[in-house]
Amino acid sequence: MTTVNPRTLSWLLVCLQFALPALAFTPVLSNVQPRGGQRGTEMTIRLSGDRLYDPEEILFYQSGISVSKLEVVGDDHKAVKATISIAPDAPLGEHLMRLRCKGGLSYQRSFWVGEYPTIMEARNKERTADLNSNFDRPQKIEINQTIQGVADKEDADYYVVQCRKGQRLSVEVEGMRLGRTLFDPYVAILNRDRFELASSDDTALLFRDCAASIIIPEDGPYTVLVRESSYQGTGACQYRLHVGEFPRPTAIYPPGAQPGKVHEFTFVGDPAGDLISKIEIPDTTANYRAFIENGGWH
Repeated sequence: MTTVNPRTLSWLLVCLQFALPALAFTPVLSNVQPRGGQRGTEMTIRLSGDRLYDPEEILFYQSGISVSKLEVVGDDHKAVKATISIAPDAPLGEHLMRLRCKGGLSYQRSFWVGEYPTIMEARNKERTADLNSNFDRPQKIEINQTIQGVADKEDADYYVVQCRKGQRLSVEVEGMRLGRTLFDPYVAILNRDRFELASSDDTALLFRDCAASIIIPEDGPYTVLVRESSYQGTGACQYRLHVGEFPRPTAIYPPGAQPGKVHEFTFVGDPAGDLISKIEIPDTTANYRAFIENGGWH
């Protein structure tokens, strides 16, 4: 028969007393709204979760976003409101963040920085249903905008934009990359007769996320369709849809180069043709992201 030393048991009980309260007050950060913002702007975001007692700061893992104000929302310790400033040169893409409270540090969540102003998908006053689920009654948007929306079950979201002949129209969806839930988005570009000009589901570059791009054949309205690929979305299937004139290559060649040298790279896959740019590689060995522009990159 195994015996337990009373002193050992006492120490275990004391340790357990300290461990349980620490676990009970660890903050849980479940959601950040909106999911992203535009470079060079100030905005308010809402952080939701549980046990958000005495919030003290938001920790970002990259430079480019600063927090000027942090305040508690309500008395149930489930929401915090923050005023943030996104620098004009903030890195594009994902910015990982944590909320630090007196009781501890939350898990990571993501906030996305984009080039364009963000608008919200049109919904009813109760925010329970879309107002853009019919091809004949789409939501009107402008070129070079980002739309935050939700792909619910059996939902199809339609956005219409006016374009000129010869103009590039590119669309890209950040869905799975937002990290909220398993989400397989689908996007398509349709003409006024509902003929599909381009579509995308999974991609080699973006994995489950998708992007499509065309050169506009004639002046007129063009409709962008976003949905969950099998119509099995949920309220957690949020997306950021970028609609603009930006180049959308799908690969770069060569895929690597010698550090500290200037190399010529070819970006392939854009409907306007290959984009060639000379890039000076930093003198360190690492993986880098290249954001291609018309006539250059950054």
